Amino acid sequence: MSPSTVPKLPPPETLLQTWPDSGQLKTTTESSASASMAAQPTPATNRSATFSQSQLALSYHMQISKRDGESSTDYCQQLLKHVKMGLPKTPEELRYIDTREFWKDECNKIYNEKVALEHKVLRLEEERRSFMEKHPFIEAAKEKEHPGPGNSDVRRQGESSQRMEAGTSKKRPAPFQTFLEDQDEVSDIDNDICSQMSTMAIRLTRQQTSLIEAIHQASTLDQINHLTKSVLQMISMLDKAIPDCCLPLKSLKANSADLKTLRMLRYLLDCIRRSFHTCFDGMNQLFSTIPGRMKQRVVINRMIMFFQKSLDFLSTISALQSEGNQHTQQIQSTRNKRAKLDKVEYAVNRYLAQTLAFIAKQIDWEEGKIGHSEVLEGMLVVAIQRTGRCIKDAVFGEHILAPRSVVIRPETRYIVQVLYATLGGANKKELISLVLSKEQPSRNSSSGSNVPSGSVISGQLLNKVRKQLQEILLESTLGGVDLEIMQLPTIPSDLGDIEDTSDKEELYGKEWLLERVWGLIGWDMVTPDLA
Repeated sequence: MSPSTVPKLPPPETLLQTWPDSGQLKTTTESSASASMAAQPTPATNRSATFSQSQLALSYHMQISKRDGESSTDYCQQLLKHVKMGLPKTPEELRYIDTREFWKDECNKIYNEKVALEHKVLRLEEERRSFMEKHPFIEAAKEKEHPGPGNSDVRRQGESSQRMEAGTSKKRPAPFQTFLEDQDEVSDIDNDICSQMSTMAIRLTRQQTSLIEAIHQASTLDQINHLTKSVLQMISMLDKAIPDCCLPLKSLKANSADLKTLRMLRYLLDCIRRSFHTCFDGMNQLFSTIPGRMKQRVVINRMIMFFQKSLDFLSTISALQSEGNQHTQQIQSTRNKRAKLDKVEYAVNRYLAQTLAFIAKQIDWEEGKIGHSEVLEGMLVVAIQRTGRCIKDAVFGEHILAPRSVVIRPETRYIVQVLYATLGGANKKELISLVLSKEQPSRNSSSGSNVPSGSVISGQLLNKVRKQLQEILLESTLGGVDLEIMQLPTIPSDLGDIEDTSDKEELYGKEWLLERVWGLIGWDMVTPDLA
């Protein structure tokens, strides 16, 4: 068909205004069809007086698209409105199911359901594993009853036939099984470590509040006895809080994605720090009274024992972690004698060491106050004794044990950190010496030429305390051997060209341990020629 024979369509406005009804359209279509059959010799002449194929297709599409009961004229008027605008419907006119937000919400809903199901599967697997660990006889009984893989197929077929005979669905659990699952789900709350830490933090906070009230009301004998009981109860709770809440988290790394557990662990340890400082304030208030001083030995001993138990727990949990990493240590290069430390620290080790360091560093020591010298001396002795054991293993263990054995304890860097804080850090060395010294100079003595100055007294006390600390460290390291044999050879005047190996030393190794510890305590008794 040539372009000249195609009839031209009228404008859309004229077409829509003069559009016939459905009945008229049907009559017109039938008459045009009969006319075209009657006048077959001249089809081009009659086609110009009827509708084109495009118009017929458009009318058919409009007829099937309009709603039932709606006239073609009304539908054409609606189409005419949109034709004039030249735009689709506005978002306000669209239905919610036709908008983009509907499908976005559907995708988010499906994704959230998928994540929830994955978490549920992981939780059920963990509950099943915990249940099997608590009740190993159940798994043993199952293996004893069905030892081979062939029996499992027979058992599965028997169970399916029993279900078919009973008319029950395969997915429907038995009532007793549902009861066991519900019981495990309820009892799992007691095994949730975050719940345990939260409960312990609440108990510590409540006991701390009660202790603060007892401190402010310690005037009568009954109130003083209540204060003593509150202090001892708080220390007992601290003794129990660390192993109960930290031991299940021995495998938790400091960079773990479980931020909730990490945050709860740090909060619990901060509660322990604040509770110990409150106990120290209670001790000050208790020892300011004559009846309270009768409990001096008990309270001081309990506070020092808490510090010792915490350091012992730090060593214990480090040993458990080393046993867990034994396979990794065996794969290391045979050239390296020492076990390399993990780049990523364990969360319990790091935060517990920080807590003990803050406990020792933030105590307000006062010179001449009752109980301060005894508590500080006990904490220092505990820290130095633990450090001496680490030095003994690092120095002598390498020559006794096998070449591939571990000769540096993993808790060494944390023990040194606690020791540094207990010694007062960089700002409280003189105060620590004054508190430890039990022979205080008289403040009321007259000033004269025979009386040494304050700086001389401070220097004498510092040297005396340093000597005492060195004796403790040597005794804990050597086990009470005569101190005269522990001397370094005389340093020659000409050292020659010595290669600088400071950059090649192993981090947290034997050299680092010796330099840091003896740098804190002093080298006087080890190198008397340099004193």
